[in-house]
Amino acid sequence: MKYTDSTNLFLKQRLFSHKNTSSNVFIVIEGPSGTGKTTATKLLAKRLRAIDLHSPPKELLPIRQFIDNSDLEVQFLYYLTGNVITSRQVTTQLENTSIVLDRYVFTTAAWFSSLEVNVQVDFLSLNLLQPDFLFLLVTKDEKVRRDRVRAEDRSFTASDSMLETIPGIQQRCLSLFRSFHPIEIDTTDKTVEEIVTLIETILRE
Repeated sequence: MKYTDSTNLFLKQRLFSHKNTSSNVFIVIEGPSGTGKTTATKLLAKRLRAIDLHSPPKELLPIRQFIDNSDLEVQFLYYLTGNVITSRQVTTQLENTSIVLDRYVFTTAAWFSSLEVNVQVDFLSLNLLQPDFLFLLVTKDEKVRRDRVRAEDRSFTASDSMLETIPGIQQRCLSLFRSFHPIEIDTTDKTVEEIVTLIETILRE
């Protein structure tokens, strides 16, 4: 089932100003760290012969660590800027190939809304491109997700720490994710190959 933008219950507005009009497909995979999102994005892109992208884009990564230690309002504007840049990159590249994107404006909206960051934004004015498909990866067993995060070969981020220390933040964030009506997949007992095979099946339906 293709993604349809609508007025969001929490944001009180729509996110996207335009749809994909190319013959290629724009797929977004969202979810908390430790759900297999990044690995699934790369494998799905490989199987579809598409390009995998990540938001924030590489142009913004040199300052990410500094931003993640800044005020929440600064973080929000940084990640939103990344969404705008990524949207333009996707729009350009869709002329030639399909795109599988690891995180998009859904993460920005859900995460910072759950943290009650009060920055007023007219999302429609950002000219963000609406994806054709939105998948949300989750783990019903929180211990599994945490073990996966600790096993990953990367630094422990500020958001990782918040997920573990702020009571209820995980569920608030997931509730906001679900308000966008994604196709939800529980990855608790699935390998990345099984996750991607399931996504491919859904895309063919």
